[in-house]
Amino acid sequence: MEYSKIYMLCVVAALAGCSTTPTTHMTLAEKGQYVANTDNATEGNNLGVISNIAFIDESNIIPAVKGTRFGMSYDVTGEDTQVVHKITFPPMKDPKTGNMIDSVSYNQAITTGNTFFGYYISEDWEVVPGKWTFSIIHDDDVVLTEEFTLEKPVY
Repeated sequence: MEYSKIYMLCVVAALAGCSTTPTTHMTLAEKGQYVANTDNATEGNNLGVISNIAFIDESNIIPAVKGTRFGMSYDVTGEDTQVVHKITFPPMKDPKTGNMIDSVSYNQAITTGNTFFGYYISEDWEVVPGKWTFSIIHDDDVVLTEEFTLEKPVY
């Protein structure tokens, strides 16, 4: 009889230990227009490696001009994990495929520290004024989001 009580206590203690899940927290660090060096890009893939990122205008109003870079950086604490970076924007037509697109997303491994998430308008057809939303999704939950408004500059 005493053995069954001890066994139950051990099972409950073991299950309580298993219920602890690692946590990862993400908080906005900087946002807006930035400059950077493009170190590497894969042909046909808009994902590239950049360095020397410097925010030059911490605003949510971004000029809708080819060559503009904008986005956000965020601080990660806790456990390394996998997230989805997703950008939604007004519909644009890819002239190579003829397809209309209104979002892009990709999986991103993140580690503790600072992580960058941005967009570079490299083609004329990507110059689409309107609301652009950057979302970071972790375990199917949007954990961080930032909205930008792209506007045609007035000269």
